[in-house]
Amino acid sequence: MTNRNCFPNQQVIAWALLTVWTIALCSTQETTGNDDKMPEVSIENGQKIAFLGDYATTENHDGYPFQVIRGLEANGINASLLLIAGAGSSDQMLAKLNQSVLVKQPDWLIINCGASAAWAQRSADQYQRDINQMVEKAQAAGTKVMLTTANPAGEDPDTHYGRAIAAYNERLRELAKEKKYRLADVDMASAITAAGGGHDSHRGNVLTTDGVFLNTLGTQIMTLDILKTLGLNPAQLQKAQDSWLDLTNFCSAKASLTIRQYMQLDALAAKQHRSAQELLGEMTAKALSAQSKDKPELPPNRNSTK
Repeated sequence: MTNRNCFPNQQVIAWALLTVWTIALCSTQETTGNDDKMPEVSIENGQKIAFLGDYATTENHDGYPFQVIRGLEANGINASLLLIAGAGSSDQMLAKLNQSVLVKQPDWLIINCGASAAWAQRSADQYQRDINQMVEKAQAAGTKVMLTTANPAGEDPDTHYGRAIAAYNERLRELAKEKKYRLADVDMASAITAAGGGHDSHRGNVLTTDGVFLNTLGTQIMTLDILKTLGLNPAQLQKAQDSWLDLTNFCSAKASLTIRQYMQLDALAAKQHRSAQELLGEMTAKALSAQSKDKPELPPNRNSTK
């Protein structure tokens, strides 16, 4: 399984950003197609949630579809997962909708499309038309639909692909307002800026591993937005987030070792019939636990009233 990188020098920023993000989610209503608060959504045990995504939607178990299911489980809601990842651009996703999704009769359909459409040079008009047809077909089949704003196609918004994603997201917001579609408006552009990334940043990618695939922090931000839009209340959102913190094999960090140190680590791991990476992870976890069981101290919350 491919882990989403989470480098040590990002930890305090990650904690701060997730905290502020959760506070913001808990203080605002879910994004819908009108200005009135929609009735609270009831997610029931046994419901099937289908995730239809392009190549930015991963099949790995640390991806946002699996995190959504885990977040629901943490709140006593057991839903089954139907994942159609790597479905291509918006027109390709539309073509696969009936045979890959609706034939399995999901209760919910969550659609995420952006990077692949941008790479395929789909215009904003074409993208909007494709998305609208997907929603209409799913609703006609009795499936509830949630749209999510498109993930980045590179974390710098001032590129051709970055501008395409921004245009797609504006069309999604227009559709949500006009058609009263349910939309999880995941403002990744603002989150990237808050984490110190974006245009002219020297920090590299902060919410993705390569500009497209979400890392640990990006996955949690997107998952929280989806759960909020599904109807989870603030206490439930916090419970979901807390349930992720101690999951193993979800975050990897680079370690700077000499060749001698690596050979020592590898020899010790071989004696235990384990991989060097597994042993290093265990040693790091024990060292951190011995030092402190507290969360990293966060910078002052700029939204605080104190």
